Amino acid sequence: MTGRLALVVLAACAGVLAALAYVTFRAEEAFERGLSLAPGPPANPVADVPGRLEAYEEALRRDPGEALYARRAAQVRLRRARRADGTIDRDELNAAMALLVRAAELRPIDGTTHALLAQAHRMGRDAGSAVHAARTAVRMAPRSSFTLRNAMTIGLWAWRAAGSVDSLRFALESSAALVRIGESRATAEFAVAFAEPARPLTADLMEATLGDPALRTFAAEVTRATHPEVAATLDALPARDR
Repeated sequence: MTGRLALVVLAACAGVLAALAYVTFRAEEAFERGLSLAPGPPANPVADVPGRLEAYEEALRRDPGEALYARRAAQVRLRRARRADGTIDRDELNAAMALLVRAAELRPIDGTTHALLAQAHRMGRDAGSAVHAARTAVRMAPRSSFTLRNAMTIGLWAWRAAGSVDSLRFALESSAALVRIGESRATAEFAVAFAEPARPLTADLMEATLGDPALRTFAAEVTRATHPEVAATLDALPARDR
């Protein structure tokens, strides 16, 4: 009797596993269908082509525990959220945000998802949440070119939009990290951000780099070509102010 019961239990378990495998297979099938819609090589998995979003979201419905499905669907919706005239479609943005939050919950160590969440918050003009998400992304992937570039951009935007000197420091730290991994051209973004500073540039750079001599030297270097007077002031500060 015990042996027969064990066989019944094993058969039931096998049935459950088979059902789960079938669900996973059908979800992956839908996801692959969405991927296959990319126009021409190299394939872009987040290009907004007809039928792709529906395929990604079908995959997510079939397998709600797969973070990649949620992230890919969110990326398509983020593209849709930015209209051609530069305005934001709030419904699409909110849908993308919900998908990214879900993806982050499913896979909290994925730096890319947190970086995309930072971009979504920026589109929503929420500087504090954007910087928080960008910082999380860098903690998860401290040597990723994508997360570091995103952090630099978000930091500079938050500094200009909200006057956050901490965000300026974050942008400088992220750019310095990019230089360390061979992405020296990333510093060009500072020239654009500093072209028409909305705040007193010298004072903000002094405050942003306080207590970090290496970061202050870096700040002087990224301003030297476009703002030599600012760089000279940073260079001339005594060691105790560094």
